Amino acid sequence: MKKPVIIKLGGSLVTYKDKPLTPREDVIKRISSEIRDVWLSGYKKIFVIHGGGSFGHYIASKILSSKKHIDEKGFAEIAWYMNELNRIIVKSFLEKDLPAVQLSTRAFVYKRGGEVVISPEPLRSLIDREIIPVSFGDVILSDKDFEILSGDELAWRSALILGADIVFFASTVDGVYDKPPEKGGRKIIEKIKISEEMNIVLEGSRHIDVTGGMYTKIYSGIDILKRGVKGFIFNGEVPGNIYKALTGEKIVGTVVEY
Repeated sequence: MKKPVIIKLGGSLVTYKDKPLTPREDVIKRISSEIRDVWLSGYKKIFVIHGGGSFGHYIASKILSSKKHIDEKGFAEIAWYMNELNRIIVKSFLEKDLPAVQLSTRAFVYKRGGEVVISPEPLRSLIDREIIPVSFGDVILSDKDFEILSGDELAWRSALILGADIVFFASTVDGVYDKPPEKGGRKIIEKIKISEEMNIVLEGSRHIDVTGGMYTKIYSGIDILKRGVKGFIFNGEVPGNIYKALTGEKIVGTVVEY
């Protein structure tokens, strides 16, 4: 039996991050087609997570710049806009005859004592019945206030719950580079072994991202990596890459392991 597949779709992949509240509809449709092909290839246990892009990150940045924290109204506003983006993506999946449903992160994830707690049953039950849950980076409840949980962290943590041995990160770059973008002659790092390369230079983000860029993507999973789960960062803008990555074909990208 094939292991569950976990794929995180970057916010810059599914939205125009420099255009508030604007989805990349053509890209979303193409991703839906590739996920359908993965499904038809026999991979029936798929968990899809997407970033906030110009929906969640835009609204959260606006709220944090004015209020410096997320209050009740801010929580509701971020949640509403993330639901909107999620509906667009789920609708696209449904149009490709995929059994996809929204699974709001705030409904099964919270923080207690500073630790992220995931109620596993909603996620496991859907996956076991071969329904595709589509979750996202989201606002979540904590002991005293409201916080943002990145889609990256959700993806990493879900690997332990679902028994996946790798988490796929579809981004808008080919992987992790050995030099910052302003320096010439940079190359893709094919494999990063975190336990040996803690000081590796990671490419920064060109956009404001309240949950961090490539550095955070990797280091938010450090505890999961220590347990043997790997990550694979690749370019989801390249047609066919998502299908190839999820079905085991070799493509350009960066493997992250401990």
